Amino acid sequence: MKVNVFLLKDMANLGKAGDIVSVKDGYAYNFIVKQQAGIIVTEQNKKEVAAHKAALEKKKTEAETKTSDLAEKIKNLTVKIKKTMHEGDKLYGSIHATEIVDLLVKEGIKVSKSQIIMPNKAIKTLGTYDITVKLTTQLKPHFKLKVINS
Repeated sequence: MKVNVFLLKDMANLGKAGDIVSVKDGYAYNFIVKQQAGIIVTEQNKKEVAAHKAALEKKKTEAETKTSDLAEKIKNLTVKIKKTMHEGDKLYGSIHATEIVDLLVKEGIKVSKSQIIMPNKAIKTLGTYDITVKLTTQLKPHFKLKVINS
């Protein structure tokens, strides 16, 4: 027998939070409800499900707005970093994603190291580089990183 389940969390191969999916009753009760990833839709709790759905939509909209504001801030950014040089335009050491995250924090932008997409694994020479920040799968703003001699 199948039952309808309102998903509270994203579940791989099943659906996203806010979706109503039809699954076998054993899977619904023994896994989804037990893991607090969803609630069974019945005639009695349809209003509760509608309230959950509205709350999830509001939360999603707020997150999208916050993310797009952050993307606009990143797009208009040019960050300079001073590094010691040796032999021509080669850096004494290299610049990695961790250092770029620290630079962005100083600019008021909080992202993780895994969100930084660099042209190479590390920057080893002077110049201007286009660095991408992956905020979502669709939203990937770029900013300029200028490496200058100290």
